[in-house]
Amino acid sequence: MAIKRPENCNFFLWETARGLSILAHPLLVPIYLLLYMLYFSSSPWSKLPMEFKSMVLLYISLGTSLIPLLWMGICVLLRVVTDIEMPSKAERFWPLLLSCITSFVTGAIAQYRWELSESLIGIVFGTFSVLLAALIITPFWKISIHSMGLGALLCFTITVGRHLNIDVGMGLYCIVFLSGLVGWARLYLIAHDVYQIIIGYMVGFTCMHCTLLIL
Repeated sequence: MAIKRPENCNFFLWETARGLSILAHPLLVPIYLLLYMLYFSSSPWSKLPMEFKSMVLLYISLGTSLIPLLWMGICVLLRVVTDIEMPSKAERFWPLLLSCITSFVTGAIAQYRWELSESLIGIVFGTFSVLLAALIITPFWKISIHSMGLGALLCFTITVGRHLNIDVGMGLYCIVFLSGLVGWARLYLIAHDVYQIIIGYMVGFTCMHCTLLIL
């Protein structure tokens, strides 16, 4: 069952932590990254035609975020999981497996049907690699998937910033600050311990790094 607020916890801080956890849900990270790189950065992607950018945003968001979130919602309705945050490691198998399949198929179609850059494809396959790592690790240990997503986001921003020679300094500061806030939120909600958060961050960073190297 979802963790209930202990009586000795501050209501405002508890709800703030819950809000941060929802906004920084790992399946929403690809959408944030796409929005930034396509519309707000100085990357070559931002200079693409608006219609094409909107199509890319919709397609990749569907495959990496929206459809996986739909799977999760269906699992909640079917009572396979008790909460969208999947509080116990036993509940994570089916949502993670379905999300892995969806993100991989999305990446395969994008790679062979569309002329997208390796970096854009990296968002999809990076998401897949993070979900796959979580699927493998979770039956044995409740690693923080929130931290995995943010670690992957940091790695992508650093790697692509260097590769495309764009200034991502402010973005890096924001990611590190957000990572600290989300880490605090997961600890405050008693969802994870420090080791699960730190190792999750490292695993997410490594998954994305390996994906970009392969591509």
